[in-house]
Amino acid sequence: MSIHSAAASSSDCHPALWSVRLIFLFSGLLFATWAARIPTVKNGIGLDEAGLAVVFAGLNIGAIAGLQLGKFVTLRFGSRSTLRVAVPAFAVCPLGPTVRSRMNLELPTRRRKSALTEKVRHDRHCVSE
Repeated sequence: MSIHSAAASSSDCHPALWSVRLIFLFSGLLFATWAARIPTVKNGIGLDEAGLAVVFAGLNIGAIAGLQLGKFVTLRFGSRSTLRVAVPAFAVCPLGPTVRSRMNLELPTRRRKSALTEKVRHDRHCVSE
């Protein structure tokens, strides 16, 4: 192997190295934002410590299953094709809980709903008298 062929193969890998570095950077940033929001999410969903432990166990099980599945997908379709699908999907995944939490904020809570129900019952009672 000559020096020129080694240099050419090194420059061919340069974009791939940067893409892997960026994936790890974005993964770390996503985890950091999740870690900072754990207390807010825990209170918003109404979980206790045991429920939060189940969520963390599910995250770990999902990570292990994803790594195993990723191995087969990468071998079958190649790393470039896998990343072209996985990166946008990875970017869109946090939108699901965000949209869901926004919808919950707009819906009336049980306390408000029961107060509205009592008001309607009272109004109906006043009209029938």
